[in-house]
This record gives sequence, C-alpha cells and structure tokens, in this order.
Amino acid sequence: MTLLSRHAQWLVPLALAFGACTERGGDPPDTSDGGNEVVSLELDPAEVELTSGDGSTPTVTLRAFARTVQGERVEVSPESWTLAHDRIGSIDEHGTFTASGRAGGEVQVTARVPGVIAPVVGHATIRVRLTLSVPLDPMVPPTLPERFDTLPEVEEPFESPALLYPLEGARMPNNVGAPELQWEPFAQAGDAFRVVIETPHATVRAYTYDDGRTFRASYPIDRNTWRVVADSALGEEITIRVDRIPSGGSEVVRGTPVTIWLSEDGVFGTVYYWQVRVDPQGSDVLRLDAASGTRQSVFGTESGGCVGCHALSHDGRQLSATLDSRGVQWTTAVVDTTSASAPPPDVMGPFTPAYHFMAFSPDATRILASRPLAPATRDVTALFLLDGATGAEMAASGLPTGQAGYPTWSPDGARVAWMDGGSDGPSGTRSPTRIVVSDVAEGDAFGEARVVHDGASLASAPEGGSTDSRPTWSPDSRFLAFAHGTSSVSSVQFDGEPPTASLYLVSRDGGTPIRLVRGMGDGGPVDAFWPVFSPFVTEERDGSRLFWLAFYSRQDFGNARAGTAGTSRRQLWVMAIDPAAAERGEDPSSPPYWLTGQDTRADDIAALWAPTSCRGRDESCSTSSECCSGECAAADPSMPDVLTCRPPTVCRRSGDSCEDASDCCDGLECNLGVCGYVPPI
Repeated sequence: MTLLSRHAQWLVPLALAFGACTERGGDPPDTSDGGNEVVSLELDPAEVELTSGDGSTPTVTLRAFARTVQGERVEVSPESWTLAHDRIGSIDEHGTFTASGRAGGEVQVTARVPGVIAPVVGHATIRVRLTLSVPLDPMVPPTLPERFDTLPEVEEPFESPALLYPLEGARMPNNVGAPELQWEPFAQAGDAFRVVIETPHATVRAYTYDDGRTFRASYPIDRNTWRVVADSALGEEITIRVDRIPSGGSEVVRGTPVTIWLSEDGVFGTVYYWQVRVDPQGSDVLRLDAASGTRQSVFGTESGGCVGCHALSHDGRQLSATLDSRGVQWTTAVVDTTSASAPPPDVMGPFTPAYHFMAFSPDATRILASRPLAPATRDVTALFLLDGATGAEMAASGLPTGQAGYPTWSPDGARVAWMDGGSDGPSGTRSPTRIVVSDVAEGDAFGEARVVHDGASLASAPEGGSTDSRPTWSPDSRFLAFAHGTSSVSSVQFDGEPPTASLYLVSRDGGTPIRLVRGMGDGGPVDAFWPVFSPFVTEERDGSRLFWLAFYSRQDFGNARAGTAGTSRRQLWVMAIDPAAAERGEDPSSPPYWLTGQDTRADDIAALWAPTSCRGRDESCSTSSECCSGECAAADPSMPDVLTCRPPTVCRRSGDSCEDASDCCDGLECNLGVCGYVPPI
C-alpha cells in the first residue's frame, strides 16, 4: 500500500466529518491530492478551570479542531481522548471531562487523530480547584462555621494557636498516615477552632471545640480527608493553620501557618520496631504499616517478658530477635514474619548463647552476627559469620579479632560495615569507636577493614563523646548514616547522665561527615539515636530522588495532652535525605515527621524497614492478608479447608504486595514483593 493510499483511507471518513462541521462552510475540501493533510490538532478550550465543592463533580466538554496544510481549521472527532493521570477525574470518548470530587490538581488532556506517518495529537490543560468542609463532629456546635465566616479576623500572637505538630518545613511521603495536628493548649473551655489546610489546588476546612473535659488541643485528620489533601498535593507544599474564637469572643484570631511538603511518590512496606513498656513492664517487637499506621505485636509478650535486639532480612520475610521467655538464658530465634500467628514459627534457632545483632546478606544466604566472646561477658562482643539456612557458625576470613558490633550489610551485597572498638551488648559502649567498611569477597572472605569515620574526631561536637555506632546503608549503597555521641545506647545508667547523640551521613569511601541538623528536629540535635534507612526511594517530579531515614528521639512530639511533651519518652521519627545535596557537602536532611501509629504511652525505638512480608503462591495461608497476591483460597474445591495463596482475581495496584509482575496492574513491575517499587540500584 502506498503512502498516498493509506492517507486517503483515513481522509475519506474525515472528509465527511469536515462537511458536517467546518468553520468556512460549503463543501468539504478536496482530498484527492493530499492538500488537506492535517498538520496540527487544537483543543478548545486549551485551558479549563473547574471548581469542585464538597464532593461535586463538575464537567466540561472539549472540542478538537484540525489545522490542514492549506490553513483550514475544521472540527473533527478524535479517535481517542486520554488523561496524563486519573487522579482528579476521567474523560469519555466524546471529550467530556468529569471531575472526581476527591482531589484537586492539574492534568493534561491528549486527543489523537490519524496522520500520514504518525498520529497527530493536541493537548489541553484542566485544573480542578477543590474545596471541602469536613462534616461536623456531634460535639461541635452547628453554628460554628457561620461564626468563623462572619466574625472579623485579627492577628493576636499571644491569643493565636501555636502549632506544635507537624514541624515547620517537614517533608513526608505522599502516602504517609494521616497526622494529628497539635497545638499549645489554652486552659479555657468553650474555645472554638477552625483548621484550614491548603494546597495549590485544594482548601479543606474542619472545626473542633473545647468541651472542657476531653479536649486534647489537637485535631486528628481522618484518613479519607487526608487522602483528599495528599492527592491534591503530589510533590507540592501544604499550608496548615488553626484559627481560634476564644470563649465568649467576638473575633477570629488567625493562627500562624505551618508549611510542610508531600513527595510525589509514596513509601510502602512494614516497619518493625522495639517497644519498651513500663505499665505493664515488658518489651516486644511491633509490626506497623508505614502507610496506614496500623500496628500489631509480633511476639505477643506478656507482662514481664522481653523481646528485642531484632534484625530483618532484606526481603522482610525473616526476623531475628533475642528473647528471655524460652528458658533461664537469653536466646535468639529467627522467625517467619509471613505468619499471622503470635509468636510466629521459628525458621532457625533458638540459639544459646544469644546473638545481639544480625545483618542478613541481600539473598539471605549469609548472616553477619555479633555475640559475646564468652557467656559470662555479655558486654564484650565480636563478629561471626552464620549460614543463612541453618544458623551454623562458619569459617570466615577478614573479620575483626577485637571488639566489634552493630554489623550491617549493604543492599548491593558488595560490602559490610560495623562499629569497631566497642561492644553492642545491653549496656552498649562509651569507648572511642570507629565506623569501618569491608568488601565482601568470594569464599566467605572479607577484605581489609577501612575506617570511614573515627568517633574521636567529633569529640568537640555539640553532643560530645567519641563513640560512633549504629551504621546503616543508604538504599543505593553509597552512603552510611551513623550515630555519634557519649554512648551507643540511649538508656540512662544508674546515677549517670542521660546519653547524648547526633546523626551523621558519610560516604562509604570516608571523608568529612555531614551532621543532619535539620532532620533531627527542634529537640533532636543532641538526642537522636539508631538511624535506619528505608529501602524505598521516592522519585520526584523534577527527576530528583529522596531517601528516608528513621531514628528515635526523646524530643517532644506535640503537646502533653495528645503527644509526649514533657515526658522524654522515646519515639520514632523519619527524615527525608536528598543524596544530591549530600554529594555537594550540604546538609541533605529535612525536618522530620512522627511515624504515625505509635503508642505515645510507651518507648518506641529501633525501627527496621522492609517490604511488606508475604507468602508466595501455593504456600499455605489462613487469610488473604498473608499472601503476596492478596488471595487466600482453596486450590481444590474438594478440599475447601486446605487454603493456599492463589493468583489475584483483581490486579494489585502500586504499593500492594505481589508474587510476580503478572499480579500487578497496568504493567507495573513486582520488585521486593511490592507492585511499582523501583529498586535504587
């Protein structure tokens, strides 16, 4: 078929459309010589502004006009209409866009008509401005919104609610759990408050009221409302303020706004952390969904029981922990995190004497572990190599012969790092220590250890001390974060001063470390411990990437009613790390956010972050949540009680667990058991 004949094939029906709808009128143009070839496509209107109020779904119908070689402008019916994304609405085959009413934002529309060589496309931009008034709680007087809308507004700094959380300038993943806004309490029943949350494309208003009994000087944003906010602010700033009408007052006191930023992308997976309780006394490892903030116990320890010193395999399917509930001595067990039972079944162990910390290789075939050199000396530790299948100690060359602890294996599998010169036992160490890196060689051999940072070089830093500890690898295996201070642990010794510590970032090749000042928060620069990188990296609209670093701190979270102010209770925080800034030698951190879902009545420490653990296809299961595919069902109808993980009946979306790429929607890849996760290396 010649080029001209192919052209004529699509121009014949198009010419009929021209005759029915042409700006110049008269007969359709003569197409026999190809003179009316379409050279461009214009959409009208080229820009549209819609407003969606409280869930309304406004529409607009776009028209398409073809521009021919001869300069004629003729209305045509495109063969397709598509949107750059479906977050704020949908478009049908006639070019009618309908806002979803669930998010504000901007989207590009593309219309397509056939061309001689390639399709000809036209574009338009639709912006949806969303407003939402959150339904009033029954305890809130129904006249409150009207009072805020009609009373005059004033600026009174001493009467204005001062937001304590979130922190000014904090960066958060887009799918972070809904935060609880907290401000400095006023001891005055009858005060009314208006919460105003603004993105470039949305405004959300909510109201709360001090009843004098249960009011916490806070506003917990519900999950659905926060989803509207987050979907309207991908890669953009959010401004939050709380306005106040004092009890009996006749003016609205405007609050001071706080600005935070949500990433374009989300951080998925499961956080396993160590919770230490006082009432009832005990400790446990808890599992927390990083997006929803829901948590549950892994081991289900009773009062007086203790579990801790945990470590995760890179795929999140195995967890090691040291327990005191299996005999007179402490033991270490490696358990199956895909199990729904508490405690989960053992994969390896229990080992006696117990190991303190374990570092799994990326393929989990080897484990670098620390343990006491002798049972009677729990605070004198060394490193050993274990078989990842059996837990048996193996011969290995290149490991340190002196005191060492806190081993960690790089995500690319090429290197290991540890603390050299001190113990990682229960009491930690206050000795001068170093962070060292060693290359992993074949035959269970490790190369010569290279010092990437010596703790003594920071003895004059604000946190003082000469102890480097707790190294953690960045997702791309190029950087190490570590803690430096007066001790490798945060616990206060009898009649001793509370330990101090700060967090630093250094290249795996050494050099000057960067103090993560902004990322430790207002109260954290000398009280930040145990950094742990998330394996997930967010990709931003401008092509940049962000890493996410968890740590714990005694700094105040919010106020004393809803948060932890004044308690010095340890809680988990997460800061964003910009690797490009680190390469320039700048502080790459941003103010942190509090990890949603924690118990503010307990000490929450030692977060380890991994893809959501799940069971593979054909493995036994009891509920769908245990399966990577999200489907637990009987494979054989004749045996309905024999349940196994089956292929999903509905495709899994970005961030959902998966067995392989066939489980995922829209051609998403399945990496580390997560649809749409893109490994950084």
